[in-house]
Amino acid sequence: MQPISSYFDHALQCMVNVYPSQDAPRRKSRNYTPIKERDEQRRERSARQTRHMNAYDAAVCYGVTQDEAESVPSVMTEFEATLRQERARYNRRKAK
Repeated sequence: MQPISSYFDHALQCMVNVYPSQDAPRRKSRNYTPIKERDEQRRERSARQTRHMNAYDAAVCYGVTQDEAESVPSVMTEFEATLRQERARYNRRKAK
C-alpha cells in the first residue's frame, strides 16, 4: 500500500507516512437459531453420545466390537437393563 502523503515531523525528528484509512474487518454473523431448536439439537447430541458410550461399555462387557453392540439390539437391551439395575442399586445406596 502506498502512502497518501509524507512529511517530516520536526518534533519527532522522523519522516511520517500517511496511509489511506481501511475498513474494519466485518464480523461474521450467524443465523439466529430458536431456543427450542438449539435445545432439541443438544438433546439429540446428548442422546447420541449416550448411545455411543453405552455401546462402548457393552462392547467391553460382552466382548464384541462397538459397531456390533450398536447394531445388535439384544446386546444393547441386555446391557441397558443391567445398567439400569446398577444405577438403581447405586441410587439406593446413596439415598441411605
